[in-house]
Amino acid sequence: EFITRSGAAAKGSKFARKNETNPSTVSVPTAMLDSLLARNKLQGPYVLKIDVEGAELEVLRGATQALAQTDAIIIETPIVVRMHGASSFGDIVTFLTQHEFALFDLAEISYSTDTHFLNLANGIFVKKDNAAWQRLSQPKTARNS
Repeated sequence: EFITRSGAAAKGSKFARKNETNPSTVSVPTAMLDSLLARNKLQGPYVLKIDVEGAELEVLRGATQALAQTDAIIIETPIVVRMHGASSFGDIVTFLTQHEFALFDLAEISYSTDTHFLNLANGIFVKKDNAAWQRLSQPKTARNS
């Protein structure tokens, strides 16, 4: 099910926002990413862009075969979890680290208009065996500094 909101900043999610009253609920068909890629016979390598308003871990858990063929992931990562049961930044980083990805950069950083604290960012993750990541993540020594 998908919870929708009305108003100027209307968004949808499968999770209700904290302290939210009377959201509308709409049923939306879903499928795992691995199933969609197999059904459409799409071959990797992939670059995934994920923006799913709190369901990031669900998408990632349904994409374990795709992750094995993915070079990079751009994923909107909430820093402040505003919805009950939604994915957290730490959960996303932990999951992707366990699947051999490394956080490469943060882009499109957004701050809360109310608190001015960091709210969300697009995390850019690359495979740990990526040549650029390997070059950048190696400790500097006297010989290669």
